Amino acid sequence: MAIKFEIYRDGVRAATYEPVSAMAVGPEGIPISGDIAFRDGLLIVNRKDEHATGVSLLWDCGPLGAFHLDTTRLPPRDKPYNLNVELARSRLMKVMQKQEDWNLFDFPKAEKYGIQFRDAQNLFAESLGRLDQPGEAAKLADQSLAMALDLSEELSLFHGDLLLSRRRAGKSFSLDLHRMSSERRGTREQTSAAVLRPRGAWLAVRALLPALTRSKQSRT
Repeated sequence: MAIKFEIYRDGVRAATYEPVSAMAVGPEGIPISGDIAFRDGLLIVNRKDEHATGVSLLWDCGPLGAFHLDTTRLPPRDKPYNLNVELARSRLMKVMQKQEDWNLFDFPKAEKYGIQFRDAQNLFAESLGRLDQPGEAAKLADQSLAMALDLSEELSLFHGDLLLSRRRAGKSFSLDLHRMSSERRGTREQTSAAVLRPRGAWLAVRALLPALTRSKQSRT
């Protein structure tokens, strides 16, 4: 059975649509075999089996630009899915997963990102409450998706800066250790030289003693 999607632009259902870089996806967004086409006002994903499948495609997000986005895996059914809603659902799920992976939910400096995420979630919840009005649901989902995309970029930059700061701190610490080690090694070398210097002088005196003794005997 095919998986079908309705597509909305500014709350109006699209009568024509050209899928770009579209593919069927399985677990972890891995591409799988499947035919994708837009006909009779629906984006249709055809597969030989009836397993849950997602769709990945280049999606125009307005002023933000175009992004290659995907939906979660969805089971085949007679009623078409709302593609706008499903793209927002998938993006919010990925943002949540990354916040968990990077331990940012309880991180003190990441509080503002948690607030943005809740705002995007609330918009998405509103869109789910209006699925009986698919145009309105799509508009709310588009707003939620835009917020989630902005948040994705901000979280990536924040996490990258955090890792770089930790690496710089670690490198500074290692440089301090290296400098301390060098200073200690230099101190040991100076101490060894100071200890060996008197012995070197004594060896020189011992080397001269026979000559001094012979000189004294010859005089007598």
